[in-house]
Amino acid sequence: MKKFIVILGIAHADNVAGKCSPDGLHHEPVWSKAQCKLIAASLSAKGINYAIVQPDSDDLKGRVAFVRECEKIASEYEHCLLLSLHNNAAGNGQWMNAHGWCVYDSPGYTNSDVYAQQFFNDLLKALPEIPVRRYSLQKPDFEAAFTVLLGYNYNAVLIEWLFQDNKEDLALIENESICERMRNAIINRIELISKSF
Repeated sequence: MKKFIVILGIAHADNVAGKCSPDGLHHEPVWSKAQCKLIAASLSAKGINYAIVQPDSDDLKGRVAFVRECEKIASEYEHCLLLSLHNNAAGNGQWMNAHGWCVYDSPGYTNSDVYAQQFFNDLLKALPEIPVRRYSLQKPDFEAAFTVLLGYNYNAVLIEWLFQDNKEDLALIENESICERMRNAIINRIELISKSF
């Protein structure tokens, strides 16, 4: 059995209604897929095993199928980390004021909490000028029972990278220099995790 793989989870199915900026120009799944492919290219160059998984739909059936696919991949490795990369939204289809990035893992304390805090710390250090949302000073990552985080044989972290319905955040989301720094922080942490096994 192989030691380690990271699964890069694309946010949502293609062209899901509502997963875009209010002006319709930015699409979260398109952005997420592009970032995952760039991260994957760097991981490949470093010899790190990876897979890219995207849900076929955003309904419960699609989310469960996503988890089952990730579980199938994970079953071939001793250790597996799922990293799901999203943009946040305040939710009503209008331009809003909520801003900042944050990190999620599943409820309860597992190794996912360890990885979530590591990613949080790395991103905070790499991009100190970018607005951040945190649960608390003691535990900066949020917890939620998102389906994607609930696979039984892999650890999972979800990054909500800024708000696509905040004009200032959206400018940061679409800034390639900032995205590159974000990706590099993620890649460096994945490499460190892979070397720990």
